[in-house]
Amino acid sequence: MPLVTVSAIVSGGTPVEVILKGVAESLAGSLGRPVADVWVRLAPLGAATSGSSVETVEAQHPTFELTTAALGLEREEAALRAVATALADGFGVPLEDVWGRFVALEPGRLISRGTIA
Repeated sequence: MPLVTVSAIVSGGTPVEVILKGVAESLAGSLGRPVADVWVRLAPLGAATSGSSVETVEAQHPTFELTTAALGLEREEAALRAVATALADGFGVPLEDVWGRFVALEPGRLISRGTIA
């Protein structure tokens, strides 16, 4: 089950639930999985900086971590692009302002639905 953890400044604008749903749908589509298999969580930021510049809701650099089993480089890149694009669209920032990383889980390193996977 893929898990996306998003860190961003939120206030007004598009409702966060709509943005997170868009991320889930975009990632599920890129992986060919049901959207119900994708979890998306938000870790809201009270403040953020890029270098010495204080970020705002309108001018920020949302970040994310996509955690799931290894998918192979091509599918992992497609998944990263899907999440980054959905976040850029949702937060109304340029795609180049979104930063994310893929974290591949090794077998036996996750508990999900009460089972070690």
